[in-house]
Amino acid sequence: MRYAFFDVDDTLVRTKSMFSFFRYWCEDWLRDPALLSQFEAHFAAAHAVGTPREELNRDYYRFLAGADPLKLADAGESWGRGVIEDELFHAPAVAQLRDMARQGITPVFVSGSFEEALEPLARHLGVRHILATKMLIGPGGFYSGEIDAPQTIGAGKAVAIATFLSEQDLTAAECWAFGDDVSDIPMLECVGHPVAVGSNVGLAEAAKSRGWPTLDLAA
Repeated sequence: MRYAFFDVDDTLVRTKSMFSFFRYWCEDWLRDPALLSQFEAHFAAAHAVGTPREELNRDYYRFLAGADPLKLADAGESWGRGVIEDELFHAPAVAQLRDMARQGITPVFVSGSFEEALEPLARHLGVRHILATKMLIGPGGFYSGEIDAPQTIGAGKAVAIATFLSEQDLTAAECWAFGDDVSDIPMLECVGHPVAVGSNVGLAEAAKSRGWPTLDLAA
C-alpha cells in the first residue's frame, strides 16, 4: 500500500477551512455575531505580534470550548454544502490527487483543521483517511477547548504520518507528501517523495536546495 499525504488549506482548497467554518458557525449556526467579533479581534492581534502557528492553532480550538460534537458535525456538513464548488479547489492539486488515486496510491488529508470541517471536503474528493486535530471531550460530553497530541501542524504532521504508517506496518519511503508552506517541511521531509506546492518563497527555496519537485497551482 502506498499513500499520498496532502495538506488541505492552500494546497487543495483556496480557503482557510477553519476560519471559513468558524464564520459560518457564528453567523449561521449560533447566530452570535459578538463571538465572531471577539474571535476576529483575537486573531488580528495575535497575527500582529507574530504569534507562532502552533499557539494560534490552539487558540482556535479554545473558541470551540463547550461545543456539542454532534452539533458541530451537523454544522460541518451544512458548511460544506455551502462552500463546495469547483472554484473552491486548486485544480492542479486536485488533478494530482485524482491521478495518484487512479494509480492505486491512496490520498490522505493531513491538516491542522478538524474532522467536522474536513469530512465534507474529503468525501467530495474521494478521500477516506484524515489526519487532523483531535479535540478533547470535557464534562458533559462537550468539547473542552483543548486538543490531543499530535498537533497536526508543523512537526506534528510528520508525527501523525509516522504513527499512521506504523499502525499499518508500512514505511514512508514509498509515500508522497504535498504541502504549500514552510511549516509543511517536516511533513515533506518524512516521506520518500515530497512535492512543494504553490509559490511560497521559503518553501520554494527549500525545495530547490533539496531537489524536490514542485507543483504550480497557476498551471
